[in-house]
Amino acid sequence: PVPIPTASTTSQPLDPEFLKSIDVRTGSMNGSQGGQTGMVLDAKTLDDVDPYVTFTTRVGDLGQLENVFQTGGRNEQGDFSFFLGGRWGRTNMQFEAPDPNHQTLNNRGIQQSYLMRMTGRTGEDEVSGTLSYQLNNYQLPQTRQNFDAGVRQDQVDSNIMALLSWKRVVDEDSDLLTSFSYLKSGQRVRNNGIFTPYATFDPNISADLADAGLPAVPENPGSPYLPTTDLTIEQFQPAMTYTHRFGEGNVMQAVISANFIFSGQRVQLLDPGAGGGLPDGAPDFSANIRRNGLSSALFFTHTLPISERWTLNYGLRGELFENGLDVSTGQISPLVNLAYAFNDRNVLRLSYNRSFQAPPLEIDVTGQTVVLPQRVSTYELSYESQLSDSLTGKLALVRKDYRDQVDIGLLIPNSNIPLFAPVNFASARYQGLEFSLNTHNDKGWNGFLSATVSEARPLAPGAFISEVTEFNDHDQRLQLSAGASYLWDNGLSLAVDGLYGTGYPQPAIPLYLAAGIRPYGLEQERVPRFIANLNLQYRPQPSAEGPDFSGGLQVFNLFDNRNLLNFYSAFSGNRFVQQRRFLLNGSIHF
Repeated sequence: PVPIPTASTTSQPLDPEFLKSIDVRTGSMNGSQGGQTGMVLDAKTLDDVDPYVTFTTRVGDLGQLENVFQTGGRNEQGDFSFFLGGRWGRTNMQFEAPDPNHQTLNNRGIQQSYLMRMTGRTGEDEVSGTLSYQLNNYQLPQTRQNFDAGVRQDQVDSNIMALLSWKRVVDEDSDLLTSFSYLKSGQRVRNNGIFTPYATFDPNISADLADAGLPAVPENPGSPYLPTTDLTIEQFQPAMTYTHRFGEGNVMQAVISANFIFSGQRVQLLDPGAGGGLPDGAPDFSANIRRNGLSSALFFTHTLPISERWTLNYGLRGELFENGLDVSTGQISPLVNLAYAFNDRNVLRLSYNRSFQAPPLEIDVTGQTVVLPQRVSTYELSYESQLSDSLTGKLALVRKDYRDQVDIGLLIPNSNIPLFAPVNFASARYQGLEFSLNTHNDKGWNGFLSATVSEARPLAPGAFISEVTEFNDHDQRLQLSAGASYLWDNGLSLAVDGLYGTGYPQPAIPLYLAAGIRPYGLEQERVPRFIANLNLQYRPQPSAEGPDFSGGLQVFNLFDNRNLLNFYSAFSGNRFVQQRRFLLNGSIHF
């Protein structure tokens, strides 16, 4: 188990560069998050092979440079394995910039990450330790107006995570896994003391735009704030899992875990440029909040073959959450999955799951809101078919009913200050139809196709939010993703993939259009997104003689369509995607 990552950090607790594989279960999240978020079930490093060393260099346009070193392997007896990885890189396109035409203005990122993992095995025991460290420096991108005025802001992220686990074989049918996780996340934001004025839209032209606090010139909103923030969150998470196998396909598991959370956040914000977005409209704001929180759970699940065709999976989870300030609550959550296999290739599933999701660890530093855990009841009916030996398809109908749905926006809208202010909608709903096709060929052609037709809408405001929008503003009504690849026997591969989302109507765009302003050439309130990528690689199978060389070319956002995301939504994390980027890579393996 990995502790909760913070919402405001750019660095991930584990760098995916060092992972051999990630098993992901989709369906746990919904289309309102773009359909690209899942639950990681199992992440593995490449340490179950003969000892090896790999060094990879990547260079590209827009200042991209990256070096990756990896080594790992196991001994001849197979009772000890290890992995070491290091990555160092930089880019001039670290963040999704606010200005689509000048995306490299003060947008440099310098990244470094390291991972070490070792595993020892005896006849009945397996002990594993993992250590991950990251220290990354980022500039916060500016508009052309701010950049010309000399405005500079920067952010420093740091993560250190340690995982220790001991798996003990109790008997031939049972084992016990004990684990301990530690994660310390730090974030610091600074500025150079320069600001640019902020002009709100003229109320004589559009009272609605003025009331919403939107800028008079959307392409250059200004940077009126001088932010200084420090955030540190530490988490200690022990866990224990007991597994017992009654027979083939008949498995019982019991889990107990606790996550002790210690956080501190210092904030000082000045508004010399009259942005007017600070709490209560004050010209300056400061806060220093510390808290000790707790998230704990007991969980039981049993997979039971009822007959040759029927399988039942059921479980019960009890959870407790305390935010260390003013929230102490919990929930008992049942889980029921029923599967019917028509034959070896076709299965029908019906499931119900009630979940209890802790809110983001960041809090509203103004003290003006209280964020409750999100409670979700999920209903899913799905049909999965093995259409051929290498092709599977799935069709699913999903509905989620939310209570206290968590919605996250920036504390100061229309700013580059990465301070989040989560709030709750009292109730919300998601419903969608999901379809996917996937091939599984070792060589030759492969491809995937997935589509989601969905709607996600808040139904009632919460205690600290007075109104709701018609739809969740970060949703995509129709989302389609597809890809195709071909792998030759010599290790050469070519792949293309694309993602399309129709978007939901955004209230700010028609307001601008009515005032005679077409931001970035937008002509309608619905802002779709489309991204296509190209990947050409040559990676031959490692030979006994070695060393082996490989390389490739990647093109991101191939057609460079940047009028993609709802820049004017209150969910300020949705901005324009980065422009077209080229990346060349080469590696040596021995």
